[in-house]
Amino acid sequence: SSHQPYAIPEEWKGKFPKGSLEIHESIGYVDQMLKEYFQKAAEKDWFKNTIFIITADHTQKLESDKFNNTVGRFRVPLLIYAPGHQWQNVNTSQVSHHADIPKTILDFVEVGDEKLPLTGRSLFRDGQGVAVYRDNAQFGLLSDKNLYTLTDGEGNISTYDWETGTTHDTKSDEAKRLRAYLQ
Repeated sequence: SSHQPYAIPEEWKGKFPKGSLEIHESIGYVDQMLKEYFQKAAEKDWFKNTIFIITADHTQKLESDKFNNTVGRFRVPLLIYAPGHQWQNVNTSQVSHHADIPKTILDFVEVGDEKLPLTGRSLFRDGQGVAVYRDNAQFGLLSDKNLYTLTDGEGNISTYDWETGTTHDTKSDEAKRLRAYLQ
């Protein structure tokens, strides 16, 4: 697994680059297992009618300052794979979060708006994305380049730089918006 303790079965040890962090070898193993899984799954009748979703709940062991921060710990990939489907244009740099996955999948399979969940949004539709997270006692709402945080009842707004991972804090009334999302 690519989670601590980064265990690799004996027969696979030493077959992947060690890299500069203890997690790198286990990531090589996970990549190999995904490759083998998809090779086997592709032979099954159900494969072409399946939607595969690959994501994570948080990141782990980072080298880059760009990701080694509060927001970076929750910047995870989201891969939606439907074999043989030609995807429409999707803005891959938009802010999203896990609550968007159900609505995105229901939109993909053309379930009407009236049946879509009330939370989240479809990533196939234009609109401003947000991500809500909790990190210990801090709650955050990330929207475009703004990061709204709430810690012990105090609301702060930070401008977040996606390229460097740096934030600049200032006071704001946006804590009300964050409290509304949390409710």
